[in-house]
Amino acid sequence: MARERIVFVPCRFLRGAFPHERIFVIPLEGGWEYRGVAPANYCFTPDLRPLGDAPSDDSDAKGMIVGIQIAPSKNGIARVQLPNGEVYDLPEIRLFIPSRAEGSLHVPVES
Repeated sequence: MARERIVFVPCRFLRGAFPHERIFVIPLEGGWEYRGVAPANYCFTPDLRPLGDAPSDDSDAKGMIVGIQIAPSKNGIARVQLPNGEVYDLPEIRLFIPSRAEGSLHVPVES
């Protein structure tokens, strides 16, 4: 992989402190998990539709968070930057890489 690429990471979403944000939870092996906060426009349903409004209760929703794979995979581990600005090492097998047909998805790019 010569350059960065957009990937989607399966996760669960919880309601954030503000209406425009979500808490994402990425389960890992051994009962561990990554947690972070992301703007709602980076959060998608499992079939890649925008997640929409936060749940009105404390329920969670399955979905995908968009990220950028910033380094080639080494030993099956990909380095992915997620919308909270953190870089995570994730099993590449768990990442979903959209096809060109899905390239029409609107994924915000902010610096």
